[in-house]
Amino acid sequence: MQQLLADVLMAGIRLGSELALFEKGGSVEPGVMGIATVIADPEGGMKHYIRKGKERGNFLIPVSVGDLVFHYREPNTYVQRITAISPEGKVTLHPVAWRRDGKDWQGQYLRQYDAAVSALYEKAECYQCRHAHYALPPLEVKP
Repeated sequence: MQQLLADVLMAGIRLGSELALFEKGGSVEPGVMGIATVIADPEGGMKHYIRKGKERGNFLIPVSVGDLVFHYREPNTYVQRITAISPEGKVTLHPVAWRRDGKDWQGQYLRQYDAAVSALYEKAECYQCRHAHYALPPLEVKP
């Protein structure tokens, strides 16, 4: 798991002055875990998505420094914190916690992340996923 000790760069999507990442993933075969990514606020809570993406199961969520990104790709689960956003839209992710094969967490895992991790696994297992698993609907804009 040494590769997790380094920061990772991820490309975001610019929407005016905001930067966003996708909640995405799902399974392509019933009963088989796929891959998944969910986004959370700095405490591990849900955020509102802006809109659905063009691909099934993708939901664009605005992000800021301090937010958390949860990734699952069998057999690894990662929790990363956004530590910087460049003017070019690159997001720097710093490892917070990780585990392999569902074993004990390494790093600084907090129980308040449990709901996001549970939703992450549900997203990865969701066959032909078409809905958000850890995002609130868009806020209504009142005139």
